[in-house]
Amino acid sequence: MSEDPVQNGAGAPDIPLDRPMMYHWSVVLENSLYSAFILFFIFVLPLITTENPDTRLFLLLPAVYIGSVAVAAVMLFWRWRRTTVTFREKDILIVRDTIFKRDQRIPYSKIASINVNRGLINRIIGTSKLMFNINSSVNAIVPEATVTLKADLADKVRHELSRKIYGSNLDANTEDNVIPSVVNISNKDIVLHALLSQPTAAALIGVFFLGISTMEAYFITTGGGTNITLIIALFMFVSSTIIPMLVQLFHYYNYKIYRIKDTVYIKCGMIRLYNTSFKVNKINAVRIKSPLLARMMGKYFLEAEVVGLGASEGGNSNETSPLICPLKDRKTIDAVMSQVIPEFVYDRHPVKQPGAAANTIYTRAAIWSSVTIAALFISIYEAVELDFISSNLAIVLYVLSASLTAVFFTHGAFSRRIVEMDTGEKHFSFLWGVVDRVITTVAYDKVQIVRIKDGPLTRPYGLAKCRVKLLTAVGGAPVVSGYFMTEDLEVIPETVLARIEDGSYDYRAYL
Repeated sequence: MSEDPVQNGAGAPDIPLDRPMMYHWSVVLENSLYSAFILFFIFVLPLITTENPDTRLFLLLPAVYIGSVAVAAVMLFWRWRRTTVTFREKDILIVRDTIFKRDQRIPYSKIASINVNRGLINRIIGTSKLMFNINSSVNAIVPEATVTLKADLADKVRHELSRKIYGSNLDANTEDNVIPSVVNISNKDIVLHALLSQPTAAALIGVFFLGISTMEAYFITTGGGTNITLIIALFMFVSSTIIPMLVQLFHYYNYKIYRIKDTVYIKCGMIRLYNTSFKVNKINAVRIKSPLLARMMGKYFLEAEVVGLGASEGGNSNETSPLICPLKDRKTIDAVMSQVIPEFVYDRHPVKQPGAAANTIYTRAAIWSSVTIAALFISIYEAVELDFISSNLAIVLYVLSASLTAVFFTHGAFSRRIVEMDTGEKHFSFLWGVVDRVITTVAYDKVQIVRIKDGPLTRPYGLAKCRVKLLTAVGGAPVVSGYFMTEDLEVIPETVLARIEDGSYDYRAYL
């Protein structure tokens, strides 16, 4: 390297950004703690969970474990000393001069978003992680690069690069203290969102396992002894219901959203702080979601699918589909769309599934109910034989399984009347779901693949289903329609091609 790297420490904001600088030393501490956690599961946990382990292994274990952590820390320290980052005029240069050399260049023109992630260690030490995401399907979830710097230096870097990429002339203090949130979101709203935004299926699963644990606890109190079913049921309840609620609560606490020119900014977080920004032209689709319990209270929430957004090193789905507005009434949701993403607002004239779709819907309901009930009956019988569940619980499960026929057919009847589609001039939308409903609005110019599929249950009636995949939406579920006339669905790919042919579609607008 032609220049000595600058230490990232005191006085960091005065460091010129065009000189090589080292990451903050806290990356060594954070990665060492992570390595110690992983090594614990490799060396310690298997031994302490083994029946009648060799005493000599217990004597050697501390030395082996501490030695392994020390070796990992030394290697991480060496890698940190040999890694620099330079924010040059047109790109970011990351150089790692170790055994496996790395010379990575990220042009500013390819960056889709610059996000700030501050975990507990970052907040204690006073550092921030800058996460750079590019317009790549490979990096649609995981950031292309993560750079840890002193917090004030990270703010300087982020806002200097924002001027180049987004055209923003505001500093961090102005953004945090002057620009108000587009929508007033209290932490009570976030608590309500955490409780009611979960899919109804997840909520029912949680209630199911809570009910099982309650019943098994009652049987234990009357008959004595312990029951593994109780432990498993409680574990499933916590993992399927309690933990997702807490994740939502911690993630979106202190939520704030605003827009400057063509860039959307989101700030939130209780323990780990998130600071996310992205251009509006990176949005593939917007979704208005309404789980059953939330909809019964007249509440909806708004999400966007964004290209190249992965503010979480672990690929958190909360980051690839950022929350634009937590649970609010529909009037507020529409107002937020008009202010934050007016590009996706248009006059909708949706149509329902045709009458012929009922034949396909009810035939599928009969098939699925027969297969599901047969599989459940066999599973319950085997569980009783293996003494995994009690006979009293089995009777309850048999009755619940038999009632699924009514559930499938009722679902089909509501689906016939609820599912809809709409094709506009620049956008199209699908309303999907019966219990939990989602209105997905997509711009034709973001469509990558359109598949219109028919089969033996739909072809006799001239019906088909449409599956739409969007640009660089790796890991994202396709947008799916209900059963509609084939010629109505073909309007979508025909419009996409027509916009390409007449020049209405400009791919450069999305780079």
